[in-house]
Amino acid sequence: MNKGGSKNRHKILDNSLIGLWIIFMSVAGFFLPYFLDSIEFFKVRGVYLEGNRFLPQDVFFKTLMYFKNNWLFMTEDRFLRTLQSYSGNSVKSLHIKRTFQKDGVYLTIQVQEREPLFAAMVEDKVLYFDTDGQPFYYPTFPTPPIIVYTHSQTYLLEVSKKLVQLTSSLKKLSEDKWEIYLTDGATVLYGEGKKLVLPPCQEIEEPILSTIERVYNVSKGVKEIVVLRENLAVVKEKP
Repeated sequence: MNKGGSKNRHKILDNSLIGLWIIFMSVAGFFLPYFLDSIEFFKVRGVYLEGNRFLPQDVFFKTLMYFKNNWLFMTEDRFLRTLQSYSGNSVKSLHIKRTFQKDGVYLTIQVQEREPLFAAMVEDKVLYFDTDGQPFYYPTFPTPPIIVYTHSQTYLLEVSKKLVQLTSSLKKLSEDKWEIYLTDGATVLYGEGKKLVLPPCQEIEEPILSTIERVYNVSKGVKEIVVLRENLAVVKEKP
């Protein structure tokens, strides 16, 4: 009986210690950021931005305030994830350099912003896409000369890589503005007084893009080009 009672007491004691440990860690986790924030060494005293061309400084300031100006919690991954929420996913990469001084730390934030290859209008919203097919948007970025119109954001994201290939080819042909309309049965392009009709976006492959370039370069006076498949295009001349 004594052995059983001793085991029960040990079990109760172990459970109590575990409970106290959990409570201690919870309290410590809650107060630790506020405690560290009161120590001069952990405070951010200055921030230098490099590489931001279109994103305003207040986007980075909001991100810094999210971490309560405490550099200890500012890993590059965490900072970038938070920054993306304020910048509309407009940052491609980021590097943080820390310079320690007696009064705190000075940060140099090196940013590579995404470059808009084309814009997309869908469901009354605007999205930009970079050369990796990544969507982003922040109003201070310039509108690219190629705009895609579609009724479905889901479909837009599914064919984003195809659109990167298509718009990259268009930029080789001309720097003028283009409008691209995505439908279930075709991809229709308008630019330079010309109309190009292509297969549905998901069916556009490199051979079709090569066909567009060959026909486009030898048909300066045409009104409409319909590319049916690889090496097969219908050209309609201007009246």
